[in-house]
Amino acid sequence: MVILAVMALFLTAGVAVITAQPANAALAGTVTLKETSGNITANPMFTEATVDQACPEGHRDKLYVSVLKPDGKLGFIFKSISGGDYGQAPFTFQAPTLPPNRRAFSSALPNPENGVYEMRVTCQSATDLTPTDADDLLDQTFTFAVEIANNSTWQVKEVVVPAVETSSNLSVEPAKQSRIGQKYTLTATVQPADAVGSFQFKVGGNNSGTPVPVVGGVASLEVTAAPLPGNGVRSLELDALFIPDDPLKFTGSSAPQIADYAVVDPASLVARDENGDSVEPNATLAPRQKVKLSVKGFGPEEEVAVALSGSEAALDGGKADKQGTLNDYEFTVPEDAADGNATLSFTGATGGTKVDFAFTVGEAGGETEGATEGTEGTTEGETEGATEGETEGATEGATEGATEGAVAGGTDAGGVDVGGTDTGGAADGGTGGREENPGPLASTGSVGLSLGILAALLLAVGGFVVYHAHRSGRLLSFGPTPRD
Repeated sequence: MVILAVMALFLTAGVAVITAQPANAALAGTVTLKETSGNITANPMFTEATVDQACPEGHRDKLYVSVLKPDGKLGFIFKSISGGDYGQAPFTFQAPTLPPNRRAFSSALPNPENGVYEMRVTCQSATDLTPTDADDLLDQTFTFAVEIANNSTWQVKEVVVPAVETSSNLSVEPAKQSRIGQKYTLTATVQPADAVGSFQFKVGGNNSGTPVPVVGGVASLEVTAAPLPGNGVRSLELDALFIPDDPLKFTGSSAPQIADYAVVDPASLVARDENGDSVEPNATLAPRQKVKLSVKGFGPEEEVAVALSGSEAALDGGKADKQGTLNDYEFTVPEDAADGNATLSFTGATGGTKVDFAFTVGEAGGETEGATEGTEGTTEGETEGATEGETEGATEGATEGATEGAVAGGTDAGGVDVGGTDTGGAADGGTGGREENPGPLASTGSVGLSLGILAALLLAVGGFVVYHAHRSGRLLSFGPTPRD
């Protein structure tokens, strides 16, 4: 039989986001197998083994033998081994006599790749749960190693030099939450950076994809934020487990868990007035007017702060429900709110989601009333201006026509006088808006011209009468003519 030195395989088990916690170590002890090699399909894998140290107090009722698989899960070889005195050192145990409590290596790990695998002997109490993950009951576990060759045989692997202890960290971007359908990135680092192996990422306690090889001490995985069936919003636990390629060279380690990573709905907001009617963004709200708002996009039961732009008054905040919705938040426009644009902001205290409701402060209908009055004023001004212009133009035109007619006729002394003295009408009508005033001398000259024409006509008529009289012989004759 071959004596195996203990593999001190350290794994972390904490909940901090950044700083690694001290690792929990496997138990110090040596496991000796009766058989040192065999076929991976042999059942049982080995018949007997001895451990040189006692099981921890309180965990001496039964034993569980398993292999650590590449995905960080445990595959059982033997389970529920009981009947021995596991509180003494050393103690020996035998493989279970019948299935299903025993099985071959190839059943615990189908189609294994060639390489070194960690084997475990875990001490359990009657009430301990069955270990399933790499860090389950590690402080109640003894370890040894086997090497698989030709994808068919196993052989005990002796440990000559203790494996180098590793530590791991995990980060996520975005750091606090992701919206449904959005991608977030998990990044795990291992120290020392030359540790050879891969990281198995876990989301919500389940493996996310296959192990990601470490390059330069770093491994990353991009994940799409998926809704939880029946409830899209949820909080997740994020984990990363470093699995060494050769557990005899480097130990495995778990990154501190990132707890309560939120998957949230896309941000949205619905506002309604006191009548239950929808209030659209940028609507006009009067002082003292009330609205109710429902806001999505927060984490489950996240505290939400509320603030109004341009106001120093503290507003009551709220709390989202389990689906991440702030329901029926009541808001009253302050009585002293200044007219103009305003914004009511809702901000998640943990995830930082910010949702804005923009509106305008003012009396309802004020814009319509102002526009109507402006239109009426414009129409009234244009109508009055047009009427005044047309009336004045018509009056001036009629006056001018009457004056010119009187002058041309030469007999209407009234028309001549009006035309000569009405400087405003004659000037405007005759010249189409000439501002020059002809004055009283111009008016006198016009009257004189008219009298001269009249005198000439009278002289012409008088001359014609004298000529006619002369021809008829009546000129200078007194009494009856010879023809009488």
